[in-house]
Amino acid sequence: MVVELLDQIVGERGEPQFVRFDNGPEFTADAITKWCADKTTNTNFIEPGSPWQNAYIESFNGRFRDEVLDI
Repeated sequence: MVVELLDQIVGERGEPQFVRFDNGPEFTADAITKWCADKTTNTNFIEPGSPWQNAYIESFNGRFRDEVLDI
C-alpha cells in the first residue's frame, strides 16, 4: 500500500531526492527499500536517539498515538 502511494505521489509531484526514515522496524520494509533502489531516490535514516532530526513526523506520531491509537 505504501509503495502504491509513493508511485501516486511521484506521478503527481515527481521523484524525490530521498525518503527520510527513522530506524523503527516498520520502516525497514523490503518493499520500500526495493522501491527506492528501482528509482533514483535515496534513503536517508535519522540517527538513533535523535528524534529532532525528524521533528514533524515524531510530533505527528506522538499525537496520532495519543489521539487515535490509545483510545
